[in-house]
Amino acid sequence: MAAAKRVGPYVWLGVGIAGVSLLSSKSSRDKAVGFYNGIKDKAVSLWSRQQPPVPDALEKSGHPDPYDTDDNKMVDEGAMYSVNYYNEKVHH
Repeated sequence: MAAAKRVGPYVWLGVGIAGVSLLSSKSSRDKAVGFYNGIKDKAVSLWSRQQPPVPDALEKSGHPDPYDTDDNKMVDEGAMYSVNYYNEKVHH
């Protein structure tokens, strides 16, 4: 196990030296940046297809809909939880 701890810094040193040598020329840097941007764009497009659209919480906050009974029930339950918790601690 001790040998594995000593090898770690040398591995990172090797990765760093390889990275510097590969990115030292302008054409290599351009290829690396293009590769990174392509992977990033693919990941973002894949992630956005898999995630359902999220309603804008900032648009709703501060302007609650009085007819949104599910939201009102959730707020009521949350408020009552803290009141019940306080009552149990103080009165027991």
